[in-house]
Amino acid sequence: MAIVISSSFSLATGWPSTFDLPSPDPERLITAESVKVDKPDPTCYFLGHKSLGSDGHDGETTLVIGDSPAGIKADKDAGSKVLGLVTSHTYEQVKSAGPDWIVKDLESVKILGKNGDKVLVGIRKYNLTRLLDRYICSGLPRHVKSQYLIG
Repeated sequence: MAIVISSSFSLATGWPSTFDLPSPDPERLITAESVKVDKPDPTCYFLGHKSLGSDGHDGETTLVIGDSPAGIKADKDAGSKVLGLVTSHTYEQVKSAGPDWIVKDLESVKILGKNGDKVLVGIRKYNLTRLLDRYICSGLPRHVKSQYLIG
């Protein structure tokens, strides 16, 4: 797994301990200091793909999970399949960025298993038009064993 995040390295490495999560692998952590141009420029995601040994352009090797329209647009421009979360922006804002799928939050996603080097992901459907605009992010799953970019 790689993490692409707009925050600083110190913030990205400090928060996981607050939630009893493992520290991210610094070799696969792309932060604000890693790039010169902010999202929606896709450079940060190209670096994330590179850290996983992929160029990301085939759209089959990497699933990006994102909640901001700028990040989702950058993900798509980097050639990724994107799962948009309605956690920090409205459904309409997330939809306008063009993700492949939209879900309420990470409670809607389940790792079903592995098939060789591929991870099988299940996506639970919701009536997204009834979501509250101010839904707060419930956090990252504790056990994600895959080659995902989280942006």
